[in-house]
Amino acid sequence: LSGAIVRLVSTIGERLELITNISGFATFVNVTEGAYQLSVQKNGHSSFSSSVTVPGGRSLRRVFVNREVVSVTWSVVPTSVRDTYKVVLDIEFEAFVPMPVIVIEPMVIDLDALEDMYPCYQIYCPPKNVTVINFKVSNKGLIQAEQVSLSLPNDHDVVKFFIEGSNPLDILPAQSSYTWPVTVQVTPIPTIIIGSDPEGGGKNGVALPPNSIPKRSCKTVSGSMLYHANCDELRGTLVALQFIQTRKSKCPH
Repeated sequence: LSGAIVRLVSTIGERLELITNISGFATFVNVTEGAYQLSVQKNGHSSFSSSVTVPGGRSLRRVFVNREVVSVTWSVVPTSVRDTYKVVLDIEFEAFVPMPVIVIEPMVIDLDALEDMYPCYQIYCPPKNVTVINFKVSNKGLIQAEQVSLSLPNDHDVVKFFIEGSNPLDILPAQSSYTWPVTVQVTPIPTIIIGSDPEGGGKNGVALPPNSIPKRSCKTVSGSMLYHANCDELRGTLVALQFIQTRKSKCPH
């Protein structure tokens, strides 16, 4: 990769910087032995940073930085419901390039909206499958992706995800797509009862008073998709999924 900025910064602040040549090499000479922070940057590519030790004599370090062909822009839009917000994504990607270009939809999951699918005003509510989310992964590039895997959280207090279909997917050919059906299960947290005894008449499925308030989870969870290309078999490329809570006043900050 030519034109990349390569920096070496020592533990005492000594800073060296070079630009890679047309062959993708940067050669530092007369470098003092010791510990350094090595970083590589170029527009349109992921950045690289790692601690390295420079020994005496000659040393070679190979660095791989991914070309960034997918960009995601986030915007938060207020809704007509007080303290409730909507997240809007604008996804741009390069198509027909000689590499896997992986896009997954949806990229944002609203946990509050999933909890709302199972309103419960009782002391105890059993787990319930409330919906199926179809996660569609598409390869917009000209090279196949390999070992494409989806990872979703199952450590949330209320919402759990169960993936169906092949996972990992051995191969996602160029210019193709695959859909994972994911069953969403909700187990509501026991209700807070205003002005009455939580051990009182709400057990065993008996409805609680109208002033009962369903509790909600404030736990933060994460998910991702991982895929590999032939030239990067071990490292792989991670695509983050966002699990959000759109009620501003629900959780303490």
